[in-house]
Amino acid sequence: MNGLTLAQRLAVAEFLARHFGTAVRKNQLNPEAAQAMDVGERHGARFDGRRVAWVSMPTPATRAAVVNEAAFLAWVKETLPDEVETVERVRPGTAKHLAEMMKAKGGWTDEDGNLVPIPGIKVTTSDLSPRVELDDDAEDAIRTAWLAGEIDLGEFLALPAAPEPVQSGAIPRAELSDEQIAASFISPPFADEHGFLDPVMAAGHAAVVQGGFTTPPVEAYRMARDGGIAGQRALAWMEKHGLDPADPREGRDTPWPLPDGGTPGGE
Repeated sequence: MNGLTLAQRLAVAEFLARHFGTAVRKNQLNPEAAQAMDVGERHGARFDGRRVAWVSMPTPATRAAVVNEAAFLAWVKETLPDEVETVERVRPGTAKHLAEMMKAKGGWTDEDGNLVPIPGIKVTTSDLSPRVELDDDAEDAIRTAWLAGEIDLGEFLALPAAPEPVQSGAIPRAELSDEQIAASFISPPFADEHGFLDPVMAAGHAAVVQGGFTTPPVEAYRMARDGGIAGQRALAWMEKHGLDPADPREGRDTPWPLPDGGTPGGE
């Protein structure tokens, strides 16, 4: 992707995830970072000479939680009967203590000194996942880098490559004319002469260029209200994804990405 570093790609993915809901970071960049970064490692992501984020690899969290209440209760009733309340549950403080023992030692140490796993408690360790802390001016720096052709958003938003004037120019924002900037706002890959190509492109444009918060379902209803060819595209997109054109909330309560990649209720 235009030679961006892993830290830069993670910063862009975090920015888009906050405004757009992309799954690229979870499915692609997090596994890559787990392979490339050591725990405790920290990098700065910079665009146009400005730091936009710190990317670090924290120690994965280890948690112990009761996953089989019946098995856990039966074991505590037999082993620590005084810790079972009359409501047939393990005392919350004891449950927490035993979970901590499972996490720390892998079980309960009985009177003979044997380590006994506690039924009903499962210890899991989360996947390695880098932490991305966006700086206050991250959005402006990322949008500027995109306009200058330094970022290809195709990998993040599943968009086609940017057109030649934007992609290959690498022109500093200060050197772009007002006409060039305006043309890049409403142009391929987001739109054509009829308007936005679809609600996904409209939401991507809003997040990357305008710096607003929106989702494709919200943009679909807006495009439908505007009418014309773009409105027809929106209605077709809504039908494909099972959205009701008469939804009084106009997509504001519709999750994105859609569950199972399909309709709001799943398929």
